[in-house]
Amino acid sequence: MPVNATDIRHANIVIASNSDFTVRVVEQVQPRVGAKQRHITDFKVSKDKLITNSEYFRGMLRYSKSGKTTAELEGDTRVSMELWLRVLHEDALGHLHEMPRMEVWHVIRAGDKYIFNFEDLRPWFNKWYDRNVEEQELDSEIARELAFPCWVFDHAVGFAHVTKWLVYNFPGHITEQNPIGPKYRHIHLAPPDFVGE
Repeated sequence: MPVNATDIRHANIVIASNSDFTVRVVEQVQPRVGAKQRHITDFKVSKDKLITNSEYFRGMLRYSKSGKTTAELEGDTRVSMELWLRVLHEDALGHLHEMPRMEVWHVIRAGDKYIFNFEDLRPWFNKWYDRNVEEQELDSEIARELAFPCWVFDHAVGFAHVTKWLVYNFPGHITEQNPIGPKYRHIHLAPPDFVGE
């Protein structure tokens, strides 16, 4: 199928000034019903940082052809990968503290997929929570979508806040809600995780 030029958007983001590798993220988006677009973002990064901080990239790059300069990733979001890559390169994160809850789940999924260390993102999540959740009125959707991210990033205050709200306000068994779909069912809290077993 021929690709219409209006269906593709391309961006370049320099993460490392001394970059020697490109991580290309191909994101499928649906701006409106029936329309599909591909957003392609090239992140200029350090190959050494990827190898040092990810078993996935270590395996990919250690045994690849020596001249390989690009890794193309599909199924990820630009924002989630930008956050991880900036953290790995110890770069500024200012604009990445303002993202919707669903994108936080994409961040978790990318961390799981590429075997990144979630400890590296704890300071970011603490700021994200303070800016986006602390003063927000909870409802069942918000509380259920926040339970797993608070657990993953070991945000005890947030986890206590949302689980207490769920105990007193949610009918039935307490469960989290995964807003990124059933394809990622392994990303969830088991019942013992809610009670600390």
